[in-house]
Amino acid sequence: MSAEGLPPRATPRIDLEIAAIKGQVHEMGQWAIGMVQRGVASLGRFDAAGLAEMYRMDDRLDAFDVDIEHEAIRLLITRQPAARDARTLGAVLKVITYLDRVGRLGLDTARYVPEFRTKEHLGPWSIIEMMAEQATTMLRVALDAFDTGDLVRAKAVYEADDAVDELNRQVLRECLVTLEGRPPEPPPLVVYVLVSRHLERVADNACKIAEKTIYMETGHRRREFLTPQNKVRL
Repeated sequence: MSAEGLPPRATPRIDLEIAAIKGQVHEMGQWAIGMVQRGVASLGRFDAAGLAEMYRMDDRLDAFDVDIEHEAIRLLITRQPAARDARTLGAVLKVITYLDRVGRLGLDTARYVPEFRTKEHLGPWSIIEMMAEQATTMLRVALDAFDTGDLVRAKAVYEADDAVDELNRQVLRECLVTLEGRPPEPPPLVVYVLVSRHLERVADNACKIAEKTIYMETGHRRREFLTPQNKVRL
């Protein structure tokens, strides 16, 4: 009992606070996935009006980034965590950066709508739609692995990345074939190459989230990143 006869106020457990932050990261991740899906859908429908909504979504993405960063830094300062808790908060700060990039790639995709004057997609578009589906699926798996510390699912993200890389190369090949087989149509074909690259980067960011999950859970980094100078583990 305290001097006033009241029970002492309980100190919040850091694991509950970290769980709350990871919940915010998951929400930010779903928002970023939604931006990628909406960006591709806007381009698929040539929907210039959807671009304004994408900018509003980007504002919310920024708010997620700032709020989560503030809370993670507050915990690092006030709770002074060690070992896995410290790695988790460090991972959070990296993951929200990856998610911010993902969301902006969705916005950048929607920005290409004005480039299409014919309102008709060429053959490579179907590959881009497949890329969008696979890349966002990878991101969902990576976020679930981060939520639960599931190393098996985290490693599966890397295996899926090869398929997205191959689709990216296929888009480029199809664009070149299209240029050879019909009158030049550079604006849409250039956009396809750029959007394909955006989606390949979405998949890469999913891999980065998986990488941070593995480090968070084990203290081990990917072998190719290790040198004699950086093998210190928390």
